[in-house]
Amino acid sequence: MPFPHGHALIIGVGTYQHEPRLNVPATTADAQAVAEVLRDPRCCGYPAEQVTLLTDGQATRAAILAALDHLPYTSKTDTLLLFSSGHGHYSSDGTYHLTTHDTRLAGGKVVVGTAISQAELLERLRATPAERVLLLFNACRERQVAFVGPGPLMLFAQALTDGLRLR
Repeated sequence: MPFPHGHALIIGVGTYQHEPRLNVPATTADAQAVAEVLRDPRCCGYPAEQVTLLTDGQATRAAILAALDHLPYTSKTDTLLLFSSGHGHYSSDGTYHLTTHDTRLAGGKVVVGTAISQAELLERLRATPAERVLLLFNACRERQVAFVGPGPLMLFAQALTDGLRLR
């Protein structure tokens, strides 16, 4: 059954241009599978042109930000799905980032401006008029973070939740 109000940005970063030790090819396959299910009229029925898939070399910081900047063109009645599969890392100031194909690390920390920070992601998500936004992150992290109690990832999730509520 068609779902004309469905829009999706699907990101799979399985290869890292500057950090090949982080390569996880399965994340690319995950993203491709999610996009396939969304486009399948027997499953989700998203129009093919409303599902943007960025994987590996296509999933650069600039390309992801450009795709996120396109999100305001959704409408209030649309559903937006953002799926990201790859690594997550922190910068030296403790800010959580989603890594991109061209992310750089220094001393095990994200070099600011080479990944997508929580603030950059939140700013773009708040710009969309879509009332239904689903975020799915399959992101490895550089250290264990509990989902109960305070912690950097919990703050990231809370910041997204609070920020989206304030739109």
